[in-house]
Amino acid sequence: MTDDGHRDELSRLVHDLRTPLAIVSGFAELLERRADQLTPEQRAEYLTRIRESAARMGELLDDVG
Repeated sequence: MTDDGHRDELSRLVHDLRTPLAIVSGFAELLERRADQLTPEQRAEYLTRIRESAARMGELLDDVG
């Protein structure tokens, strides 16, 4: 693959990782700031979203490697 091809592939990977990373960051921040105000169901849902987004990032990286 050419340098331009590698650069394009890396650019796509970075773009594709932004959404799940934003989800992880956002829900982790909510848990950190408002854990005492959330129901157990909300906390469980937020943790599920974090776990699913982390798994998605792993899949994206696996596709590259």
